[in-house]
Amino acid sequence: MNKVVIVAGVVLALLGLTALVLKPDEPQPAAVTSESSNSSSAVASVSDPLPVNAPTPATRTTAGGAGALALPATPEAPPRQPEVELWQLNKNAPDTQVDGHPAKRLRTDPALVQQFHVGQKLHMYIPQRDMDVAARLESTRNQSANVHIFQGKLLNGDEQGNLTVARGKIQTHLTISTPSGTYSAVIDNKTGETVLTDEGDITVNQVPFEDGIAVPPIEQGPPPSGG
Repeated sequence: MNKVVIVAGVVLALLGLTALVLKPDEPQPAAVTSESSNSSSAVASVSDPLPVNAPTPATRTTAGGAGALALPATPEAPPRQPEVELWQLNKNAPDTQVDGHPAKRLRTDPALVQQFHVGQKLHMYIPQRDMDVAARLESTRNQSANVHIFQGKLLNGDEQGNLTVARGKIQTHLTISTPSGTYSAVIDNKTGETVLTDEGDITVNQVPFEDGIAVPPIEQGPPPSGG
């Protein structure tokens, strides 16, 4: 009797174990399934390639590496010319006066004034003598923070002739010394308006005699001795 009971118990235990193994998996909760579905969709949208006609995102090309916005190129300064014609006569209104003395109106390109450099050759027309003067800038120095000085030599065969240029912040002054005379030019750095004066005209217009009143000397005795 005991053997039958034992056998029956073993059979029941085996049947229970078989039922547990063959039991189907329980369905996952709806919330978990939905979250898994959304994650799959998100991954798919990231991995999808862009359309063929889609605009390319803006990028930057800097020292920081890829992904930076491209910066505009730095504008290049215009090349300095080795030889220039500095000014032209203002034919519409060539005649003027400076402090009561006759002078000539000229026009200068303001860009040329900013490009003066050692070794540059300048052609300067002198309308008072109807002649062209050529000079080469040979040295430069800064007289102050806002005044730049250039020294030059004439190229017309005269060793004594010279050119001095004083470029300031507002105006540029030139003194041209030639065998025929000395000429002074003043250039407006912003507009390029230029006035040229013949120093000989200034000398001619000066009073050719002494116009002062002579004062007779005053006789003065020795100081008191104090004795």
